[in-house]
Amino acid sequence: MKAASAYAACRELNVPRTLDEIAQTANAGAISAGKCYRLLIRNLKLYLPIIDSNVYLAEIANRGHVSEKAYRRALQVLSKVKENPISHGKDPDALAVAVLDAACLKEREKVSLAQIDVAGDTSIVTLRKRFQDVRKIFP
Repeated sequence: MKAASAYAACRELNVPRTLDEIAQTANAGAISAGKCYRLLIRNLKLYLPIIDSNVYLAEIANRGHVSEKAYRRALQVLSKVKENPISHGKDPDALAVAVLDAACLKEREKVSLAQIDVAGDTSIVTLRKRFQDVRKIFP
């Protein structure tokens, strides 16, 4: 319950932390922390804001050693992707990683998929799925 409360506080203050990060720091299981978080939200009737993908984008670009030009392109693409209903309900972290990968490809920057994947702490499968969503918007 401590990890769930800390995660709810981070969401309330718009601090970009994942439930897995908080659960790992608190030495709690991520699954039980998720269950406690849903219980907390339901019983207290909390309405927490969705964390914006732009916050994750800067952090991932820095960790992935992406150029400023590709980062700016990713910001432009992300603003258009967020307007599209295809992005609703998707993990903001995974969406930011996919947009950053697309921007690197457009700018012909030599950044590997694995490098961006590690920087964003997402799986390759998730990255490919979100990348396909981004390609539907920007062919």
